[in-house]
Amino acid sequence: MRIEYVEAVLAVVELVPSGTAVAYGDVAELLGSGGPRQVGYLSAGDGRWRVDLAAARWTPGEDKLDRIDAIAEQLERRLHRLSVADDGMSV
Repeated sequence: MRIEYVEAVLAVVELVPSGTAVAYGDVAELLGSGGPRQVGYLSAGDGRWRVDLAAARWTPGEDKLDRIDAIAEQLERRLHRLSVADDGMSV
């Protein structure tokens, strides 16, 4: 898994307030990249705990959405830079 994606996921997760939760798919959707499995792959712990997601789900406010948009845009730029050929022939 690309370090750029890992860093972006962790940056979004850091915005989630203590006592609330997000689904793996929520994080992927907020980033506009990857999916629940990619985000879940990065999770820590043994997965034996249970959360009432309906009660604990975090919904980011406008200030957090702006930060998430910035994180997603940075991820897109970094991944695009990696995908552009560096052969001197590409436009």
